[in-house]
Amino acid sequence: MLRLIHSFDVKSDVQAESFIEWLDHELWERSKPFGCLERKTWIYLDGIDGTYEHGRPAKRPRYLNEAFWPHQQAAEDF
Repeated sequence: MLRLIHSFDVKSDVQAESFIEWLDHELWERSKPFGCLERKTWIYLDGIDGTYEHGRPAKRPRYLNEAFWPHQQAAEDF
């Protein structure tokens, strides 16, 4: 099994919740015929760069889209 993760942000002028719902639905419907087994979108809650003692808030994309594929070729075919 292959776990493929994409990280991304949503533009500030886009309503994130409805966009994520749409994105999850579209990606699932379009990837299922290629063999995708499961998809989920996750939100980073927080994080730091550096150590706990000397860290600062992490600057990274806010969302992760995770997909599970039976093998590499299925993901590439998609």
